[in-house]
Amino acid sequence: MRIEVGTPSVVNLLEPVSWALQVVITVLGKDALVPFGMLNMASEHFAYYLAKIEGRFLRIGAREQGEPVVSAHSPQFYPAEESTFIGAAVLAETARVAAASLHKCTIPPLLERQKKH
Repeated sequence: MRIEVGTPSVVNLLEPVSWALQVVITVLGKDALVPFGMLNMASEHFAYYLAKIEGRFLRIGAREQGEPVVSAHSPQFYPAEESTFIGAAVLAETARVAAASLHKCTIPPLLERQKKH
């Protein structure tokens, strides 16, 4: 008989967390860093990815400002439309920062690239 304890824990490594923090502050401003405010098991499946490859779990808020926090798996969940674009911008810039860091190359920060165009 084999007994499994359950899903592994999500362990965010310091370097990927620092990339995400840097990006959120650069793209959205430091006021956008808001603690979730409640415990949940939303990332249990992501732990399996992190067991195979280094990374970090990042939650991007998707509710209208002032609305209650509702689980993404709830039938009452209705994301703010702009959250899709905000999430895409944060994830794309995080990937750019991670690639630059991992390959030790210099890529102009997002805000500097925007000023040139």
